[in-house]
Amino acid sequence: MFTISTRFSPQVHAQIIRLSDEAATEALMAVALAGEAYAKRHMSTRSPSAPGAQPAVVIGNLVNNLQAQPKGPRWARLTSSADYSMYLEYGTVHMAARPFMAPAARYMEEQFENIMGAAMRELL
Repeated sequence: MFTISTRFSPQVHAQIIRLSDEAATEALMAVALAGEAYAKRHMSTRSPSAPGAQPAVVIGNLVNNLQAQPKGPRWARLTSSADYSMYLEYGTVHMAARPFMAPAARYMEEQFENIMGAAMRELL
């Protein structure tokens, strides 16, 4: 299983702490689902994909193995269980990287503020 982690600022952690376990987990799961949708939506339709571009969908294995998952209270993650995920993400000596998780993680960081803001508004 391949997972990329993101780190949030102390201010963001302070916001998460103010939420109940259920609300925080729900907000974090929404962020992970947004990342999953982003990664799937941005897969290339050209095969083979260009070096540096997101991987191409050929048979759908990578797309079908990309999943947002609740990991526990206040924790959600985006994972890929395709056995070749790391090779695509970072490349090999024979193939340039075709990152898909790192762009999704950046998108998740961008969406986090909107999703967390909505959760905080519900709290108030």
